[in-house]
Amino acid sequence: MATYYYRMQNCIQPDVYANAAFTSQQTIGQVYEMALVPPSGIIVDFCWKVDGTANDGISAVIINDYGLNNCSGCISPTPPPTSVTSYGWVFHQVQGNGSNSPLTSCLNCPYTVYSNVQYYNDLTCGQAHFYLDANLTTPFTGSNQYYSASPSGGTPAEGTGSLLMANGGVVTDIFDCDGNSNCNANCYIFTITNTGNPLDDDSFTYINCGGGTTSGSVPYGDQIEVCAKSFTHQGVSLTVTNTLTNCNTPAPIAPPTTIPVPAPVAPSPSPVPTAPVPAPVALIPQYCLGSTNAVTIENLGGINKYVFGGNYGLYGSGTGTFVLQNVPSSHPIAFQNFNKTSLISYTGQYSVGTKTGLDGNLYEYFYGDVTVTATGNYGTISYECYNHGYMGGQNNLMFDNVTCPNINPPVIPPQGDPTLLYTLTFSNKSQGWTSFYSYHPDYMIGMNNYFYSMKGGNLYRHNTNDLRNNYYDVQYNSQIKSVFNAQPLENKIFKTINLESDAAWSTSLDSDIQTGNTIDSTWFEKKEGAWFAYIRSTGSEPADAKEYPLRSTNGIGRSTSVVVNGTETTINFSTDPIIEIGSDISVGDILYFALPPYSTIQMAGQVTAINRDTIAGLNNVVINNSITGAVAISIQDAYIAYIKNQQAESYGLLGHYCIFTITNSDSTATELFAVESEVMKSYP
Repeated sequence: MATYYYRMQNCIQPDVYANAAFTSQQTIGQVYEMALVPPSGIIVDFCWKVDGTANDGISAVIINDYGLNNCSGCISPTPPPTSVTSYGWVFHQVQGNGSNSPLTSCLNCPYTVYSNVQYYNDLTCGQAHFYLDANLTTPFTGSNQYYSASPSGGTPAEGTGSLLMANGGVVTDIFDCDGNSNCNANCYIFTITNTGNPLDDDSFTYINCGGGTTSGSVPYGDQIEVCAKSFTHQGVSLTVTNTLTNCNTPAPIAPPTTIPVPAPVAPSPSPVPTAPVPAPVALIPQYCLGSTNAVTIENLGGINKYVFGGNYGLYGSGTGTFVLQNVPSSHPIAFQNFNKTSLISYTGQYSVGTKTGLDGNLYEYFYGDVTVTATGNYGTISYECYNHGYMGGQNNLMFDNVTCPNINPPVIPPQGDPTLLYTLTFSNKSQGWTSFYSYHPDYMIGMNNYFYSMKGGNLYRHNTNDLRNNYYDVQYNSQIKSVFNAQPLENKIFKTINLESDAAWSTSLDSDIQTGNTIDSTWFEKKEGAWFAYIRSTGSEPADAKEYPLRSTNGIGRSTSVVVNGTETTINFSTDPIIEIGSDISVGDILYFALPPYSTIQMAGQVTAINRDTIAGLNNVVINNSITGAVAISIQDAYIAYIKNQQAESYGLLGHYCIFTITNSDSTATELFAVESEVMKSYP
């Protein structure tokens, strides 16, 4: 008879071991109640666990197998993990950061979650379906918010519907991409009656009470249950009668019935292991916002996008104050911080007013220098342009103070309207109020030729170090706003800016006729000890209405024919009588057109070739019609005009006066003596 030797661990005293011999092979890790048979007799030693093999030992007899007989005095061994089948879905936001109002469109969904069901048709309202992990142990905390969702297997995708999610991973309601409920919609029973000829069935496509789309032939006289939002038919004319019924809790929609194919019977096949679902990949910012960030508009992948600090990607920040410099007036920006204003806020130099943003909430839009203040974890938010939608800003700013460390302590505005809180200084020498300061102390006092202030229980002495514009550990900019207003009754062209200063300042300029002209501090050149720059316009594509009266806009006339060949459009003009295209037009100019009654101007494309040869019968302009914002010319004889590159063709700022705002972000001492402009009278 074979003998098997094992090292045993006492379950009550884990540091006590003994060797035992068995007449049968045991399982490592299993727990037994045993009787040991030493020379002195039988001893019941409660519970022992098979810890490993041994070379020899005393005889042992198993009295109770713990797993079968619940041996007393033992701690239950940890069962092996149960295999769980889960399915990857993607949401447009992480838990707790969904939309607070119903979604009326499906959004891009980059965030992976897990579910116990695979498709929309498997979802049941009022049941828990979504989790943060593939083992389905941590429920998704929905916070009664709306999430665009797609059962895509866990890869980023456009949402195919949206869900109202409660805590505990519970689905409260299911919506399509138009915002129509598929859970709580009323249903109608339609009786199909024939009034047409021939007397045959009719073809239908309808939304059933379960929220799914059904197509097929319905015989006359039959009844169908239809969700109230959608019912279409094809074929002969119908008369329908309807009765309102209740279907507040529809059953899940069954998948299409298939005829099963008998499979060969195999003896006790081993289960196929489920492939593990990959864990969600945590997003991290590609670029971190700095204290100052130059803003440009760049065409990336055929789309105009906001670019902060010279690079585009997923932006991140910790807490602090972040200035977006020189946001163009043609692209005023707003940040979708609805219900998050205590965590992230923004303001700017110039406001174009408020409107409803793409998320359905009201926001104010700014241009010039726009200041964003983050005081806590705001999650992931979007930003958008007043005129052109997201411009690359959808879900493109996230809080991550590990990747992007806090650059300043959080700036928490005091109670009340923070825009009205500043410090106003009085000069005894001038006998007037001379300056406005951004900081707002709790108390202040002058003593022994020093100025002291209190903030948050801390005492500060001012003007004692070389770090300028830093108050209570917050760095501010210097800003001066004034006006050129000589000869106010004459219309003038302001051509240049000259700073009698030891440093260049960023400049924004507005007049009573034109707005939004900016000069970055890097555009200034030092000439004869001063900083000099031309006043240039950047323009926009498509052009704003304010650009049409400018000298950079020129008309050609009505075309005779328009020929489209893929991304290329040829616009032909008459050769007899000749319509002069003119010599001022250049490759790279933007072509525009107007249709009768010529009250609306639209962008057609960018000029790629100009052909003028009347002898050969050529008199046309060729454009690229695939640029962003281009519209197809729908008639042959549209009126054609073109707008030259405004920055290259800039002649200055037109107006009776010029309001200028100069900004300096240096933390060292800077002197400014005067601001000058070269001005000439405008002769229309």
